[in-house]
Amino acid sequence: MLALIGTVLVTSFLDSLNPSAIAQELLLLAIAPEKRDVWWFITGIAPANLALGLAIYLGIATIVTEVVSSLLVAYPLHAYAVAAICGPLLVAVCVRLVIQTRSRREAPSQDTPRKPARLGPAPLFATGAAFCAVELTSALPYFGFMALLASQQPPLPVAAAFLIAYNVVCASPLVALYLEYAKLRGTMLISTFEQALGRLAAYVVPAVLGIVGIVLAGYGITGLLG
Repeated sequence: MLALIGTVLVTSFLDSLNPSAIAQELLLLAIAPEKRDVWWFITGIAPANLALGLAIYLGIATIVTEVVSSLLVAYPLHAYAVAAICGPLLVAVCVRLVIQTRSRREAPSQDTPRKPARLGPAPLFATGAAFCAVELTSALPYFGFMALLASQQPPLPVAAAFLIAYNVVCASPLVALYLEYAKLRGTMLISTFEQALGRLAAYVVPAVLGIVGIVLAGYGITGLLG
């Protein structure tokens, strides 16, 4: 039990110093018209982290991985075909978004500027959960903690309590960042920062879509031709 407590404190602290999570929260704080909506992003990470941790602890993640792997082995051409179709579509969406962004910036508008669309709670919550799922594949401190937790085999309520404690510590820097950002909002530093990230954000999503599309297209075409 003492080993688990020490492991929770150490690994959760190391995992909390996640530059990608901090960078994504800063980006959302810069572009979200309603800053309090970013709380949904933070709260989306915690339940996803808890659910995935319980899935790993109970062996559900292993079963799902085996099922997906068996489907890919049984139907490889279907997977390659889907990737070959979705890849170019994502690249096309990327190009369209970039063209639209550049057109809006270059064309002078005579109309009254419209209020930016609000990022709703559901998309932000889903973004936090999806980000957690992607990051978990490379979260070495988390898997170190899960390995020790699995070796000790505590009862499920105890394991869930440790996972909740891990998530609380892991999310604390994101909460602290939001509170500090709220204090400094309106200053020249934050205003300049928001303007710079606002311009950058217009190209972040197209860039991600383009990269994913190229990878999927390459994977699908290589598999079909091979």
